Amino acid sequence: MWTPHWRIACNQADNDVATIVNSPTKRATAAGSLAHTEPTLAPLLDNLQERVEIPDSGHWLPEENPAALVREVLDVILD
Repeated sequence: MWTPHWRIACNQADNDVATIVNSPTKRATAAGSLAHTEPTLAPLLDNLQERVEIPDSGHWLPEENPAALVREVLDVILD
């Protein structure tokens, strides 16, 4: 899968003007993508508390492994 060069520039432009999140944050990513998303997301999350990968998931976490995602969300809400 390739990304057109103009889309990469748009993504970076979006990141450059994004608001930094200061609230406590738990970041959930697809299985195997944590390391790939870290360089992009880490600068935007000032209070990142935890990073998790949702097993057996890809791009659509809620559809591909809803039970695991719900467990992670409830962990934040009920903590």
